[in-house]
Amino acid sequence: MERLSRHMQTIKQHAEEVQSRCPMVDRFRPSFTQADGDEIASISVRHISYYYTTKVFVKRQPHIDELGLDVYGDPMVNPYIADRLRNEAAVLQF
Repeated sequence: MERLSRHMQTIKQHAEEVQSRCPMVDRFRPSFTQADGDEIASISVRHISYYYTTKVFVKRQPHIDELGLDVYGDPMVNPYIADRLRNEAAVLQF
């Protein structure tokens, strides 16, 4: 693996800290190709996952089917999903 920039080293260190505090099994990892580069880090928490390679960054929110049910037996909904989608659309338009 090539030498990581200081920024990527910081991301890797942060990911390791998060995973050590909140270890979660990631059942829906994206598939990377060799063109995407080596995987550097991944962070998985209940409502979002981040994946970093030397050339690609992936931010993934779980599908509603993956979130399960709330305490009332209703499907869980990520409360920030609409805000994130608006933000992503604004970034793409920019």
